[in-house]
Amino acid sequence: MSTVLVVYYTKTGTTGETARMIGETLTSGGHSVTIKEIADLETADIENTQAVIIGAPINGMRWHDTASALVENRQAQLSSKKTAVFALSYMHGACRPFWKNLIEKSVEMQASTIGALDNAIFTGRVDGVLPVPVRLMFGLKKNTPLDRTDSARVRAWAEQLSQKL
Repeated sequence: MSTVLVVYYTKTGTTGETARMIGETLTSGGHSVTIKEIADLETADIENTQAVIIGAPINGMRWHDTASALVENRQAQLSSKKTAVFALSYMHGACRPFWKNLIEKSVEMQASTIGALDNAIFTGRVDGVLPVPVRLMFGLKKNTPLDRTDSARVRAWAEQLSQKL
């Protein structure tokens, strides 16, 4: 199997949890996995691995700027590896189609920049009830759970990705 680097940016910890879950699943699939935050990434980390998976939350309906900057700054290096990207978004699948499409377009654009094998958007969680104006603007129902994480879906994606690596 291959050596895999799972690198991520997280604001609340949810993306880090997801990165670790992906890493555990890939390890179970026989891969050698290293997990790092983007802030701790060194040039040699990418050079010394066969595959790179990059994750970040959605912020302002776009993949977080920290992850986007990594893709932009390391495009040539990442394009020579097997890559995949993932994002976490509380609103994905619960908001109006317009917002959902913006989120998907942002992630797909980053994936295509480096020729990623795959990309995924997973649901996340928020710390508290969103204000009524925010829920109305995005079309979120009043009873939308605060925690929409789906570990089974994350693991299933990682299992499928394991076969591609």
